[in-house]
Amino acid sequence: MNISYWVFIGIIYLAILTYQDYKHKMLVDDRFNYFMMGITISLISHIKRPLWIFIVYIIVLIMLYQFLDKNKALGGADLKTISWMFLGYLIINPFFLMVFAAILCTAALLVILLKKFVFKINHPTPFYGVLFIIFIFSNYLFKLYG
Repeated sequence: MNISYWVFIGIIYLAILTYQDYKHKMLVDDRFNYFMMGITISLISHIKRPLWIFIVYIIVLIMLYQFLDKNKALGGADLKTISWMFLGYLIINPFFLMVFAAILCTAALLVILLKKFVFKINHPTPFYGVLFIIFIFSNYLFKLYG
């Protein structure tokens, strides 16, 4: 099962998105996210599970996306990036998704607390740097650099 292409392409595109996030004051080119969603869906061809399970995964992801978008929990581009990450880990191994989600929630909470109470920042700040670091760390943790 060679899925390391998803990891390496994801790192490259996350690096580009992170640069755009900081350089252009939180405006990124969503075409990178759409491309990565296609690369993520291509993982299905490398994993041997029934097709209906992948359809359920995609439906759950769409529902999660709608819920988070409706509640404005994250920026639009951040949410699209997290969507392809969630789907990728879910396709590879559902346990990876649970661990990744726990790491993401912990890091997001830490960033929010630091932003509010330590640095006293009340305006939106770029989040792609956090996503980039978490993605690299999680792939290392899951030994996906193959």
